[in-house]
Amino acid sequence: MATPKYEFASKAWMHALHEKIADMLRDAPADLRYSFCEVFTGVPKHLDRNGTGTLAWQCRIEGSRVDFAEAEGQDVDMKTTADYTYLIPLARWHIDDETRAAFTKYLEDGTREGKIVRTGEAARFPAVLANLHNAVIAFTE
Repeated sequence: MATPKYEFASKAWMHALHEKIADMLRDAPADLRYSFCEVFTGVPKHLDRNGTGTLAWQCRIEGSRVDFAEAEGQDVDMKTTADYTYLIPLARWHIDDETRAAFTKYLEDGTREGKIVRTGEAARFPAVLANLHNAVIAFTE
C-alpha cells in the first residue's frame, strides 16, 4: 500500500509528522531531552489556519515521550524560521550522498538571502531522528 501524501504544512501533514517523530522515538534513551520548532512564514491562504500568514510546530522530547503542538516554541534548543515557498523544494528533497552538497548549498543560499533563519543547537539534534527529513518526504506532496 502506498504511503498517503499530504500538502506540506497542512493539518494532515502536521499529524503525520507528529506520528513519525513519535514512532522514531519509540525506543529512545530515557535521558534524551531536546526541543525544536519550525516556523513557516508567507503560507498560502488556504493553509493559514490562524489568519497570520504564519504556521508553526514545536516538539519537546523527554526520552520516548513526545509533546507536539501546532504553535511556535519559545525557549527551544533549535528553531528554524523560513519562507514557506522557499521551503517547498526542500520539503521534497531526498538527502543522500549524491544530493547532500546541493541540499546544503540551497540551505546556505536561503540563509544568505534571509529566507531561512536557524538558531540554537543543531549539533545536539538527536541521532535517533537523523533520518527524519527523508522519512517526512515520504508523505509530503
